Amino acid sequence: MAFPLGEYDSGSGLAPTTGGAGGVGAGGVGGHAAGGGGGSPPNCEGGPNPPLSDIVSDFDSGVGDNLQLLNCAEIVDGEVHTDPALTSEYCWVFTTGVRRLACDAVTVRILEAGEQQGVHRFIYIRQNDGDGALNVLQEGGGFGGDLTFTDTSFLLSQDGWWRVSADETTITFSTSADGATWNTKATATPSFPLDNISIAVGSGMWQNGATPSFDRFDCFNVGPPCGD
Repeated sequence: MAFPLGEYDSGSGLAPTTGGAGGVGAGGVGGHAAGGGGGSPPNCEGGPNPPLSDIVSDFDSGVGDNLQLLNCAEIVDGEVHTDPALTSEYCWVFTTGVRRLACDAVTVRILEAGEQQGVHRFIYIRQNDGDGALNVLQEGGGFGGDLTFTDTSFLLSQDGWWRVSADETTITFSTSADGATWNTKATATPSFPLDNISIAVGSGMWQNGATPSFDRFDCFNVGPPCGD
C-alpha cells in the first residue's frame, strides 16, 4: 500500500487544501480532494472487508497489528510522538491492509498539539485501490481541510478526541472532550468508495522557516480512560 503522491497547497489549514508530499517509505502523504456534504442513506450494510475499527492500539506495547510508523513518528511511553523539524517532513502512524470505513468509525486522542503556524496535525483518509483522498487538518488554532466544516474551532481541552465515521456515502469528522459525547465538525461526500481505506494520523511541516513542532497521539480505537 502506498499513499498517493501529491503536492501541498500551502495555506492556513483553515480552508480546503491538499496535504503532504511523497509516498510511504519515501517522504509524505499526497492529497486529491473530494469534498461536499450530504445526508445518510436509510440502510448501512457495511461490506465484505473488515472494519477499520478492528485495528486497536493504546501503544503501550508498540503499534500493534496492522499499524505502522513512518519517518519521525515513534512510540514513547505508550504514545505516538511526532516532531517534524524540516520543511516537507511528515510523520505519522497509519493503518495497513484491506479495511473499510463504510458503516464504521476510527477514533484517536491527541494529547499535545504543538506549533500552530506552518505545521499541521492531520487525519489523512486514503483509498487503497485508487487515488481518492480527503484530509482533516489542525493548525492556526482551528480545523480545516477537504471536508465541509460547520465548526472550525479547536481547543485541546474540548477537542482532544477525534473521530472519523462514515455510512455508505458520507464521511463525518467529530471531536469530543471526553471520548464519549461527540460534536460534529464537518462532513463530506467522497467521490470514491469507502470499502478499502487507510487512515494516517500525525503531523507535518509545510512552511519554510516554521518552528519545529512536537505532537503526541494515543488511543487508536481505544476509548476512555485511555490516555489519562
